[in-house]
Amino acid sequence: MSTERTVLIAPTQYSGSTLKHLQLPHPRTNTLCSYYADTPSNTLLEVVQIDMAGRRSWAGNGWVHSNGSLSMLTPIDPLFIFLSLLTQASQSDNEFKFIDVNSIGFESHVDTASVSAFLAMDAVQKKALATLCETRQISESVCVAKVDPDQVLTWLKH
Repeated sequence: MSTERTVLIAPTQYSGSTLKHLQLPHPRTNTLCSYYADTPSNTLLEVVQIDMAGRRSWAGNGWVHSNGSLSMLTPIDPLFIFLSLLTQASQSDNEFKFIDVNSIGFESHVDTASVSAFLAMDAVQKKALATLCETRQISESVCVAKVDPDQVLTWLKH
Protein backbone atom coordinates (compact mmCIF):
# COMPACT_ATOMS: atom_id res chain seq x y z
CA MET A 1 0.00 0.00 0.00
CA SER A 2 1.54 3.30 -1.07
CA THR A 3 1.01 6.56 0.72
CA GLU A 4 0.87 9.74 -1.34
CA ARG A 5 2.89 12.49 0.27
CA THR A 6 2.06 16.13 -0.26
CA VAL A 7 3.72 19.25 1.01
CA LEU A 8 1.31 21.57 2.74
CA ILE A 9 2.09 25.00 4.12
CA ALA A 10 -0.46 26.19 6.67
CA PRO A 11 -0.64 28.86 9.36
CA THR A 12 0.89 27.49 12.56
CA GLN A 13 -2.33 27.70 14.59
CA TYR A 14 -3.84 25.02 12.31
CA SER A 15 -0.93 22.59 12.27
CA GLY A 16 -2.40 20.26 14.88
CA SER A 17 -6.10 20.99 14.45
CA THR A 18 -8.65 18.88 12.68
CA LEU A 19 -9.77 20.78 9.63
CA LYS A 20 -12.81 19.73 7.62
CA HIS A 21 -12.30 19.53 3.84
CA LEU A 22 -14.99 21.32 1.82
CA GLN A 23 -15.68 21.69 -1.91
CA LEU A 24 -17.32 25.09 -2.39
CA PRO A 25 -17.81 27.35 -5.41
CA HIS A 26 -15.07 29.93 -5.83
CA PRO A 27 -16.55 33.43 -5.33
CA ARG A 28 -15.17 34.77 -8.63
CA THR A 29 -15.27 31.80 -11.01
CA ASN A 30 -18.04 29.69 -9.45
CA THR A 31 -15.97 26.54 -10.05
CA LEU A 32 -15.69 24.07 -7.19
CA CYS A 33 -12.50 24.63 -5.19
CA SER A 34 -11.00 23.07 -2.08
CA TYR A 35 -11.27 24.78 1.26
CA TYR A 36 -10.67 23.69 4.84
CA ALA A 37 -12.94 24.85 7.63
CA ASP A 38 -11.93 25.19 11.25
CA THR A 39 -15.44 25.22 12.67
CA PRO A 40 -14.59 26.06 16.31
CA SER A 41 -12.96 29.32 15.22
CA ASN A 42 -15.31 29.91 12.22
CA THR A 43 -12.27 30.18 9.97
CA LEU A 44 -12.12 29.22 6.32
CA LEU A 45 -8.84 28.41 4.55
CA GLU A 46 -8.51 28.28 0.78
CA VAL A 47 -6.26 25.64 -0.77
CA VAL A 48 -3.84 27.22 -3.24
CA GLN A 49 -2.00 24.64 -5.35
CA ILE A 50 1.41 25.49 -6.82
CA ASP A 51 2.17 22.94 -9.52
CA MET A 52 5.88 22.20 -9.86
CA ALA A 53 5.51 18.57 -10.99
CA GLY A 54 8.48 17.42 -12.99
CA ARG A 55 10.59 20.45 -12.08
CA ARG A 56 11.26 19.99 -8.37
CA SER A 57 11.37 17.28 -5.70
CA TRP A 58 10.83 17.21 -1.97
CA ALA A 59 13.03 15.29 0.43
CA GLY A 60 12.15 14.43 4.00
CA ASN A 61 13.35 12.18 6.76
CA GLY A 62 13.88 8.93 4.85
CA TRP A 63 11.73 9.80 1.83
CA VAL A 64 11.93 11.60 -1.52
CA HIS A 65 8.83 12.79 -3.33
CA SER A 66 9.38 13.45 -7.03
CA ASN A 67 6.31 15.68 -7.42
CA GLY A 68 7.57 19.10 -6.39
CA SER A 69 4.10 20.61 -6.11
CA LEU A 70 2.93 22.15 -2.88
CA SER A 71 -0.31 23.35 -1.38
CA MET A 72 -0.84 26.36 0.82
CA LEU A 73 -3.76 27.08 3.11
CA THR A 74 -4.54 30.77 3.12
CA PRO A 75 -7.26 32.39 5.21
CA ILE A 76 -10.22 33.75 3.27
CA ASP A 77 -13.11 35.75 4.65
CA PRO A 78 -16.02 33.29 4.63
CA LEU A 79 -18.38 36.14 3.80
CA PHE A 80 -17.10 36.02 0.20
CA ILE A 81 -18.29 32.41 -0.09
CA PHE A 82 -21.59 33.18 1.61
CA LEU A 83 -22.17 36.16 -0.71
CA SER A 84 -21.46 33.99 -3.74
CA LEU A 85 -23.88 31.27 -2.59
CA LEU A 86 -26.58 33.78 -1.74
CA THR A 87 -26.16 35.67 -5.02
CA GLN A 88 -26.49 32.48 -7.07
CA ALA A 89 -29.61 31.46 -5.20
CA SER A 90 -31.40 34.79 -5.09
CA GLN A 91 -30.57 36.70 -8.25
CA SER A 92 -32.94 36.73 -11.21
CA ASP A 93 -33.20 39.34 -13.96
CA ASN A 94 -30.46 41.43 -12.30
CA GLU A 95 -32.61 41.74 -9.18
CA PHE A 96 -32.24 40.09 -5.82
CA LYS A 97 -35.25 38.30 -4.36
CA PHE A 98 -35.89 37.04 -0.86
CA ILE A 99 -35.10 33.37 -0.35
CA ASP A 100 -35.31 30.99 2.58
CA VAL A 101 -31.94 31.06 4.35
CA ASN A 102 -32.12 27.27 4.76
CA SER A 103 -32.15 26.78 0.97
CA ILE A 104 -28.97 28.74 0.24
CA GLY A 105 -26.41 26.90 -1.87
CA PHE A 106 -28.31 23.76 -2.76
CA GLU A 107 -28.16 24.09 -6.54
CA SER A 108 -27.31 20.98 -8.53
CA HIS A 109 -23.65 21.89 -9.20
CA VAL A 110 -22.53 22.16 -5.58
CA ASP A 111 -21.42 19.62 -3.01
CA THR A 112 -24.39 19.78 -0.64
CA ALA A 113 -22.49 18.15 2.24
CA SER A 114 -19.81 20.85 1.98
CA VAL A 115 -22.39 23.64 1.78
CA SER A 116 -24.20 22.20 4.81
CA ALA A 117 -20.94 22.05 6.77
CA PHE A 118 -20.09 25.61 5.74
CA LEU A 119 -23.53 26.96 6.68
CA ALA A 120 -23.33 25.09 10.00
CA MET A 121 -20.76 27.66 11.10
CA ASP A 122 -23.47 29.69 12.83
CA ALA A 123 -21.33 32.71 13.63
CA VAL A 124 -20.41 33.07 9.94
CA GLN A 125 -24.03 32.81 8.84
CA LYS A 126 -25.19 35.35 11.44
CA LYS A 127 -22.42 37.77 10.51
CA ALA A 128 -23.14 37.36 6.78
CA LEU A 129 -26.86 37.94 7.19
CA ALA A 130 -26.26 41.03 9.34
CA THR A 131 -23.49 42.41 7.12
CA LEU A 132 -24.64 41.61 3.57
CA CYS A 133 -28.39 41.13 3.62
CA GLU A 134 -31.80 42.48 4.27
CA THR A 135 -33.56 39.83 6.35
CA ARG A 136 -37.12 39.13 7.42
CA GLN A 137 -38.20 36.65 10.07
CA ILE A 138 -41.31 34.95 8.66
CA SER A 139 -41.81 32.55 11.56
CA GLU A 140 -39.75 31.13 14.39
CA SER A 141 -38.11 28.62 12.04
CA VAL A 142 -38.15 30.53 8.73
CA CYS A 143 -35.91 33.48 7.93
CA VAL A 144 -35.70 34.94 4.44
CA ALA A 145 -32.88 37.11 3.14
CA LYS A 146 -31.79 38.94 0.05
CA VAL A 147 -28.54 40.60 -0.87
CA ASP A 148 -28.52 44.32 -0.11
CA PRO A 149 -26.09 45.89 -2.61
CA ASP A 150 -25.56 48.97 -0.42
CA GLN A 151 -24.60 46.83 2.58
CA VAL A 152 -22.25 44.76 0.38
CA LEU A 153 -20.49 47.89 -0.86
CA THR A 154 -20.16 49.19 2.70
CA TRP A 155 -18.62 45.86 3.75
CA LEU A 156 -16.21 45.80 0.78
CA LYS A 157 -15.06 49.37 1.52
CA HIS A 158 -14.45 48.51 5.17
